[in-house]
Amino acid sequence: MKKALLLFAALLVAGCGEKSSSEGSESASENPTPSNESTEPSADTAKPPDLVEESPVADSPSEEPSETPNSLSDADVERLVKEAVEIRINPNFTPDLEYEIEGDAVTITNCDQVARGKLVIPAVIEGKSVTSIGRDAFGYCASLTSITIPDGVTSIGGLAFVACDHLTAMTFLGDAPKAGQQVFGAATPTIYRKPEAKGWGETFDGRPVKLISEKP
Repeated sequence: MKKALLLFAALLVAGCGEKSSSEGSESASENPTPSNESTEPSADTAKPPDLVEESPVADSPSEEPSETPNSLSDADVERLVKEAVEIRINPNFTPDLEYEIEGDAVTITNCDQVARGKLVIPAVIEGKSVTSIGRDAFGYCASLTSITIPDGVTSIGGLAFVACDHLTAMTFLGDAPKAGQQVFGAATPTIYRKPEAKGWGETFDGRPVKLISEKP
């Protein structure tokens, strides 16, 4: 009987120990010991500092090479000097005109088409008399309104004043010159002359002729 009681007590103690061990194990699994590892991100995964964006350097405007003006030719220099001299000694001289010199006579050969308003042809250029106006010399000078012809002019070439659409008056200071064909073309100027001048009729190349005193 005494042995049976001792065996029972031993079994009871062993059973309680197993239960306590089991409960401790379950408690440990339910409440795990927190890890010693830091929750802070590692250096490998840490966010790098924001990079400072540098403003792009504006490209400096490229310097275009300055154009060096072409130097004047000897002919241009000579022409400019002649024009300066003519303007100084002859107030009526105009650089709009081109001319040719043959012997002691000057022929007006061309007029710049941008010439406008009133134009007086000088009686003398480079010390020589203007004696003629070449063919088509004033052609298409549509902005000219009045032209004065010096008394030394003795001939005017054909179509000399063609397409001078706004030409309303031409004043001749000498005798009537010899005229080529269709001196005025479609231009319609009135011709004015001195009363003592010779060779004039009521018309000149189809245009009416009046005395200078009748000029408006």
